[in-house]
Amino acid sequence: MSDAVRGWVEAYRRAWEEMDADAAAALFSEDATYRSLIFDEPNRGRDGIRAYWARATSNQGDVAVTMGDPFIDGDRVAVEWWTTMLDTSENEDLTLPGVLLLWFDPDGLCRSLREYWAFEPGRQEAFDGWGEKAPGDTEATRDSAARWAAAYRTFWTAGDPNGAAERCAEEVIYRTGVLRDPEVGRDAVRKYTALAFESEDDRTVAFGRPFADDGTAAVEWWCTFTDLDENPPAPATIAGCSIQTYDDDGLVLTSRDYWHFQADVHNPPEEWGT
Repeated sequence: MSDAVRGWVEAYRRAWEEMDADAAAALFSEDATYRSLIFDEPNRGRDGIRAYWARATSNQGDVAVTMGDPFIDGDRVAVEWWTTMLDTSENEDLTLPGVLLLWFDPDGLCRSLREYWAFEPGRQEAFDGWGEKAPGDTEATRDSAARWAAAYRTFWTAGDPNGAAERCAEEVIYRTGVLRDPEVGRDAVRKYTALAFESEDDRTVAFGRPFADDGTAAVEWWCTFTDLDENPPAPATIAGCSIQTYDDDGLVLTSRDYWHFQADVHNPPEEWGT
C-alpha cells in the first residue's frame, strides 16, 4: 500500500498547487466525507468535495505545498502538509501547516478525511525534522503512544502538570502549536502545562486510537472545559492531533501539535478517534 499512498499524497499536493478541484475530487470515493474543520459538518461525496475545493482555493495564489512522510497504519494514514500561499482577497502571504488523517478503501481512494491545521501571516519555512518519519518499531511506538494518551488523559482531567510532564523525556522538544517555538526540556513543558491548566476547569478529555508507523505516532485528542480566561468563565472546546516520537522508555522525545479551539461545548463527531 505504501506506493499507492505516496502516489495519492503526491496527487493531492499537485491538485492543491494547481488549484484543480476536479483532480482533488477524483482522489475520493463517491461516498467520501471530508471534514476540513473538526467542529463543522463534513463535505460529502465527490460533488461536495469538488465544491469545497473550488471555494477554498478561489482566494489562493502562488501556492507551494510540501507533504511530509505518510505514516501508514493499515487502511489509515496520517500525513502532514506545509503550505505557503498568497491570500488574494487580502493580498497577504500566509503559512498554513496541517495534518491529514485519512482512511482508504480497497481501490486506493480516500473514503474519509479529517484535518487539523494552523495559519500565520507571512511565509515561513518548515523547521528541521518537520514531516519526517522516525525509525523504530511500529508496535513499540503504538504501545508508547497508547500509554502516553492514557496517562495524559488522567493528568489533564485532574489538571496535574507534574504528572503530564513526567510522560516526557528530560530532553523533550515539544511544540504546543506547530508554528510556535518549542518548549525544550521537561521543566519547560511543566511550566507551560501549569499555565495552560490554570486557565481551565471542569475538563472532559478523550484521546483517539493512535496511528503508528515505525518510530512515529499521530494521536488525536479532544477536551471540553470551562475557560477561566473568559469573564464570566465560559464553556469551550479544544481538539487536535499530536505527532510524536518516543525514547526506549516510552517517554515523549518530540511532539508537535495541530489544534482548533472554539467557544461552547462541542462533542466529537461519530467517527472521531477511530
